[in-house]
Amino acid sequence: MSNKKLVLDDSELYSLLIDTDNPKAQTQAFDYIYQHFYRQVLTLVTQNNGSQSDAVDTFHQAITNFFISIKEEKYSYTGLAAISSYIYRYSKYIWLNELRRRKIRPKAEYSEDYQIADKKDLVKELERKEKLDAIAKALGQLKDGCREIIEWFYIDELRQREIAEKLGINEPALKQRKYSCTKQLIRITRGIYPDF
Repeated sequence: MSNKKLVLDDSELYSLLIDTDNPKAQTQAFDYIYQHFYRQVLTLVTQNNGSQSDAVDTFHQAITNFFISIKEEKYSYTGLAAISSYIYRYSKYIWLNELRRRKIRPKAEYSEDYQIADKKDLVKELERKEKLDAIAKALGQLKDGCREIIEWFYIDELRQREIAEKLGINEPALKQRKYSCTKQLIRITRGIYPDF
């Protein structure tokens, strides 16, 4: 990683990321992402029961997911939201899932005769995780407009007024789009996980 700080806008950064014929451009893009976006993720993770090592792992996974979304054409830069927002959202989702996962991990080994109720709780938790994974996959299949609306509402927890302003539409129109996007998300999720 270079010590020289680059200054790129999101469209320039996106151009570097999609330039698969130029490894130097992609290296420059990843350097930029590390230099400018990692601190947000470090703060998110360390302020929510994580270590610096957890932050690095979360950040790497988020960047990988983001890059895969670009390569699979599930994401293309539209200018509606900053790339840093997407990477932060991916990081937040990954870290929240890790926190959930840690809650079901036993802190001490169970004795051989641990209670059946614990097994039932574990099965329920595993089913819940399968549903969350199906939702995450379905979210990746939504078109950018719907994906952004769902993420802004449920992940970023933005208020309806803020989202409407970002999209340049009024709140009743946003309600209709949110309803339509939610229906689409449920339909795709049921295709992945029929018991949803």
